[in-house]
Amino acid sequence: MPSTVDGMLYPIHPLQVVAMGMVVSDSLNLEDLAKACEEEKRWEFMVVAEPLRLPESTGSPFNPIALM
Repeated sequence: MPSTVDGMLYPIHPLQVVAMGMVVSDSLNLEDLAKACEEEKRWEFMVVAEPLRLPESTGSPFNPIALM
């Protein structure tokens, strides 16, 4: 389906990141989290992404934290 936003081929990223405050992440290593879930027999958690505070920057690596 073609984008309905003028000048943007894929508007989901600006919408997701800027307007909704969601973090876009790929290739996360979730093996330790899967083991922790198995040990605790809990499968629901909230993930928080803690970015580095870099003045005048538009992105940063982040530390993902899973709260069970």
